[in-house]
Amino acid sequence: MRVTIPTGVKAISENAFFYCSRLRDINIPNSVENIGSRAFCACENLETVIIPESVNELGYAAFSHCYSLESINIPGSLKFIGGNAFSDCSNLKSANISNGITQIPVSMFYGCSNLEDITIPNGIKEIGRHAFTYCEKIKQINIPQGVTSIGAFAFSRCSLSELVIPHSVNTIDDNIVHQCDDLVNVNIELNPNKVVNVPIDRLNILGNDFFKAIKENKNLNLFNKLCKNFDLEEDGNKFRAFFKLCATLGLMDRSDVTLTKNGKDIPVSNFAFDILQKALKNKTISYNALGTSL
Repeated sequence: MRVTIPTGVKAISENAFFYCSRLRDINIPNSVENIGSRAFCACENLETVIIPESVNELGYAAFSHCYSLESINIPGSLKFIGGNAFSDCSNLKSANISNGITQIPVSMFYGCSNLEDITIPNGIKEIGRHAFTYCEKIKQINIPQGVTSIGAFAFSRCSLSELVIPHSVNTIDDNIVHQCDDLVNVNIELNPNKVVNVPIDRLNILGNDFFKAIKENKNLNLFNKLCKNFDLEEDGNKFRAFFKLCATLGLMDRSDVTLTKNGKDIPVSNFAFDILQKALKNKTISYNALGTSL
């Protein structure tokens, strides 16, 4: 079934075509400025749609669960895009995000398991949580300079073999590359001329705390030494506490500082390592453990 919306219509209200399973083609005129939440949600046979440049607002889950949709062009005229706008469009293979878009919202392409052709344009400032979760055919994605934040699980379950976080990013949430089995390391740009290679387990579990330490070029020798002896997945919460303790007490930057114990001068980093190693084995580490011991 093909539907043509008359010229002059300015808004398609929420749930207008919700679960119209026979709808295959929709013609949206240039007069439309707003497409409401779930307007075309669960139109499982919708194959073709063109969002005109007149549209400036796309509501929550507007085209979610459109299983037959294979490609979409997202116009730069959009000032607002609701979460889950194209989530679970399982046959979507390509999506063109036009210049002018500044945010990829929460779960925008969540569950688009066949999506493989995607370009994030210059001008994007924020990549929301779960933006590309379960986009299992995405093997490569370029995050442009200008992006400042990446939400939790943004690229979880993608098939990425490489990821570079540009130096413009100043905030990331936990697990941005959770269960990306083909990815071993993430490259973090400290500046245009310096890149640091980071194991994904630490980036996933410790999130922004670890990311900030990398960006601030802290000495992570103590933390890296301890990481070799414990499973980050198993002791994730313990490592969070340990990492924040080290950062708070400046142990990452002060490996040359010593204290006196039993008449001997001991480097702070070695002393902290012994305490925290025992605490982790006994599952007793807390935010006060190291401070009390010192």
